[in-house]
Amino acid sequence: MTQQELAMPNTLFLFSEATQAPCAQDFKLNFRLFAAMRQVLRRRSHAIPVTIMTRADFIHHVTLHMPEVASRIEEDDFGVLHLEMGAMKLATREAIVRYEFHTVRRHFTFIAYLFDHADAPLRDAIVVSYLGSLFIGDATSQYVNARGLLPANLASALKKLELRYRRAERRRILR
Repeated sequence: MTQQELAMPNTLFLFSEATQAPCAQDFKLNFRLFAAMRQVLRRRSHAIPVTIMTRADFIHHVTLHMPEVASRIEEDDFGVLHLEMGAMKLATREAIVRYEFHTVRRHFTFIAYLFDHADAPLRDAIVVSYLGSLFIGDATSQYVNARGLLPANLASALKKLELRYRRAERRRILR
């Protein structure tokens, strides 16, 4: 498979419409081809730069730039953006718990770039399934240290999310 073919997931990696999840209507990639692409890309010495991200491009770029995360995505989770983002969150959480802050920084840099260039569904998945799931409700020293590594755009998004949670909690208490 050529470099150009790998860069065009929507036209080359089709799977049947019958198996397509409703939330993945613009996502056209089959798991067997994804697994094969993941194997090929593990042997690559350099990665293609990330371009503007859409929901359909997310898995493609994660496979190119974060093969260790792509290897965590199971077939049942494939095509569901929030579950795929959950694999990214689990990889980051594991790095935080192991005090591998160089890996945490690398993940945050990657996610920050995606966040700046993402469409609305991908931004939502980053905020809810990555940042919210990773940080809300955890104030251990490891997470406080990791929070300090967040790039400005992700730190701002996390603060806004926490504010929304606090407001929702206050409304729930007042009822």
